[in-house]
Amino acid sequence: MAEYLREEVDIVYNHIETEHSDVRSQYGDNSVHAYIGEQNAHILPFSTDMTNVILYHHEKADGTGPFGKKADETNLFSQIIHISDRLDVAVDLPHITEAQFDEVRESIKNDTGTTYSKEVSDLFLQNVSWKQIEEMQTEGPLALLKRDIPVIIKDYTDSEMSRIAQFFAMIVDSKSSFTKNHSIGVAQKAETMAKHYGFAHEKIVRFAFAGAVHDIGKMVVGNDILEKPDKLDAGEFSQMKNHAAETYKILSSIQRLEDITEWASNHHEKLDGTGYSRRLSAEQLSFEARLMACIDIY
Repeated sequence: MAEYLREEVDIVYNHIETEHSDVRSQYGDNSVHAYIGEQNAHILPFSTDMTNVILYHHEKADGTGPFGKKADETNLFSQIIHISDRLDVAVDLPHITEAQFDEVRESIKNDTGTTYSKEVSDLFLQNVSWKQIEEMQTEGPLALLKRDIPVIIKDYTDSEMSRIAQFFAMIVDSKSSFTKNHSIGVAQKAETMAKHYGFAHEKIVRFAFAGAVHDIGKMVVGNDILEKPDKLDAGEFSQMKNHAAETYKILSSIQRLEDITEWASNHHEKLDGTGYSRRLSAEQLSFEARLMACIDIY
């Protein structure tokens, strides 16, 4: 989605032809982000077949969606994402009343056969109750996701690790024209320097991963700041600096990434303690964190 939005900005302000202009001209604007998402998702090492799941997540049961696919031409995964996406955009589920939820159910019934297949409509109507909506409103959707989705620890190969890193680097780099290719570039240089300094093979992979995700905290920084052509004022610079803290917050929540978290999130620290966001001193900065800072600046 970030890549699609950046492309939209380029078209409006720079009047350029993008690499996805053929998809846009053939299938319409609503197809482009689905197409980009499908291409990018293939990078991730899913354990199940995800072919066309994202590509067709805007298709309607009657075939009037962007790619003209009817329900029997798409898979159930796509249809579930489709109904979830439409509901999330149209209805503020965390704040609706029971009467409004009844209206949602009636709307889904009325759109069965046109917007939704009977199969996916039945899945929703039979499995999502007002009691569950109330529970979500009380506990919050994130708490329910953490409760209901099992945590699975899985070992990934070097190749899979690199693909995961590339995927997240692409998301960050796509957020703004000023960040384009930066994370991927840092990852490549991190791998080169890790080899130069004789890191062990596994450490090389992990150091490159840290380079790829070192700016993932920029996802919370507004594009008005990322793309401001003038010097940032004090308030804007404070928001920009927050990305390092957000990188630490995101990565530190993932098990077994302690070393990657430290290398990635300390890339704006300085030896004299005047850096951000943790104001660490030279004694607190590892060789790897210092190296990542140099690579980022370069």
